Amino acid sequence: MKKILVIVLAVVGSAFMPVLTDWKTVDIIEKVKISMPTEPVIVDAQGGPQLIKKSVMADSTELGLIVLDFTKLGVPQEELDALKDTEEFKEQIKMGITQSGGEVKAEAEGKYKDKHTYYQFDLEISKNGRKFHNTTRMVFYKQYALTLTYQSGGSGEKKEIKDQYFNSLVIAE
Repeated sequence: MKKILVIVLAVVGSAFMPVLTDWKTVDIIEKVKISMPTEPVIVDAQGGPQLIKKSVMADSTELGLIVLDFTKLGVPQEELDALKDTEEFKEQIKMGITQSGGEVKAEAEGKYKDKHTYYQFDLEISKNGRKFHNTTRMVFYKQYALTLTYQSGGSGEKKEIKDQYFNSLVIAE
């Protein structure tokens, strides 16, 4: 009887745990991949120089990917390399991210794999009277800014989903 109860509890408990397997690996650019929980759809960049992909989960959690090639904006890789580690550049990035109405609650910066500069901003965004949590991480690789976004859905923030998404970025060099 106890064995049956343990099995039933294990099955019921697993029904409430998020499924963190079977994610789709997506090629971003040469040598760069990321995994998403559903097949991402391409979002119309409205003529912009960026590629945007989004994956939406059943509870409306959104995972986004934006790939911006700075050379399409007239900024050569050498110039980007000189700018990306400056406080002024970071503040410009932050200003651009908050223009959509979000309030920065926390920020971080560092080196992805001890090599590539990244900035991360945790935002609180209000939409239709509800508050959502958004985390945006921008990783710089060659002439690209690889922007990963996580926005909580109706079930609230799911740290394990956000962490799996951000940690799935692979830059193979």
